[in-house]
Amino acid sequence: GARPPPQRHPRTLARQVLYAVAVTFLVFGAAEALVRTFGRAPPPLPGVARATGTELVVGDETTTLRQGPDRRQDAHVPTRKGVRPRVVVIGESSVRGAAQTDSRYWFPDQLALRAPDLEVVNLGAPGQSLAGLRRLIRGIAPLAPDLVVVYTGHNEFSHPIFAGEVTGSRLWMLPLYRWLGRSWLVASAAGLGNERRDVAPPRRKNGPVEWVTTTEWRLVEDRARVLARFRADYAALIADSPAPVLVTTLLRNFDWGPTGVWVGGERGETCRRGLAGSPKARPVGAVAAGVRAACGPDAAVSRWMDAHDDREAGRDAASAWRESLARDPLPLRAPLEADDLIREIATERDLPLVDLARALGPYPEGRLFTDTLHPSPAGAQAIAEALEPAVRAALGRPKVVSP
Repeated sequence: GARPPPQRHPRTLARQVLYAVAVTFLVFGAAEALVRTFGRAPPPLPGVARATGTELVVGDETTTLRQGPDRRQDAHVPTRKGVRPRVVVIGESSVRGAAQTDSRYWFPDQLALRAPDLEVVNLGAPGQSLAGLRRLIRGIAPLAPDLVVVYTGHNEFSHPIFAGEVTGSRLWMLPLYRWLGRSWLVASAAGLGNERRDVAPPRRKNGPVEWVTTTEWRLVEDRARVLARFRADYAALIADSPAPVLVTTLLRNFDWGPTGVWVGGERGETCRRGLAGSPKARPVGAVAAGVRAACGPDAAVSRWMDAHDDREAGRDAASAWRESLARDPLPLRAPLEADDLIREIATERDLPLVDLARALGPYPEGRLFTDTLHPSPAGAQAIAEALEPAVRAALGRPKVVSP
């Protein structure tokens, strides 16, 4: 009779799998070594996660900034420039947000209303990063901009909160991401392009984002590295622009507390209980005292309340405000050090700077925002008012005053 087919021994199959894995690592390792030996350092890995993806499609008549699956969020602009000077504004959701489709909330559109003799193009998109904006700014040359206005920075610091889990189960992968970020192959696979991933932002009630607690102090300890990458990527973004650049510092809602609170050590559960039910719009009285006692005097939330106390008492609140932002382990707002770096880059490269953080601050009013950082119609108008003189000066086009 026919012989039965030979049965593969499980150990043989396992050995073949291990052999295939070893060969794969060897091939990729050799390729990586060649690229690193004869090439330059890899571009930065886009980060832990991204909130959105964009694609600039340049046509003969119309250029479209696609912002993901919801085509209602796409921005459409004429490709050919008219007789008016063209100002292209790029940035994140504070420039053109998905949550608000009303252009009253978008400061470039408010600037266009204030300056009808200028053509203001709004190419902001929610979730944008410096890596994404570098791709965008390289592609806008066909639009022939006379000036590019850059408002960005918050998302470089908020990515961990979009990673899905903020209580530790995924944050252990941050060192792995840093290691992978040194690889050309990983950076190429990431493409600095395909940024579409599912996100899990903090839950909301009927107001500000809820307190988010974490035991991962490494997110604060890692801030120096994030700032160094921010500086390098921001400078590279400026260098990639096909037109002169005007930069701005960032705005943050002083009236809303930090997003994240570190609850490690002995105070962990005590702090969580102390924050339960506490309003984000500045706890006062016994509630504030309870939060301070539960979370400790150096917690981000405690330093934020200290900043409010200092301002109301007529003292300088800058130190406490800066510390609160710096100690937020899961921020939705960039720390004040990001503004320092933007000012440094503007000075080094002799760029026009609109220092919004000082012009509308140092503690911007809550009425200027819809939440932690996004402008309200009043905020968008205030930003446009602060920008207009600097934009005109950069273009050499003074405002014409009607007789």
